[in-house]
Amino acid sequence: MGNVLNALECVHRTIRIPRFIIARAGQILALSGSLLLGGCARAPSIALFGAAFPDWLFCIAGGVAATVAVHVALGKLGARCWLAPVAVSYTALSASLAMAAWLILFSH
Repeated sequence: MGNVLNALECVHRTIRIPRFIIARAGQILALSGSLLLGGCARAPSIALFGAAFPDWLFCIAGGVAATVAVHVALGKLGARCWLAPVAVSYTALSASLAMAAWLILFSH
């Protein structure tokens, strides 16, 4: 905690932070940490074969599988050129499909 206060004191000399903020730096850090950790609750998971797997893992697998299906469908149609920079477009498509699956299947 001393290093944080020393750093704030150094910044105070150059930027002119009000003294009451520096004096209460520990309280501000503790309050901000408790506010950020206040949302921690039960992790969303699915029990499968005796182990708990996070929901997002299934969404990513579904997003990748759907991207492979889109790749095959575009190959059959001869339209793979629609997704020109392949590395960017397939990554974005996988992420979009995974997030859509998360919203549709696991919106609590």
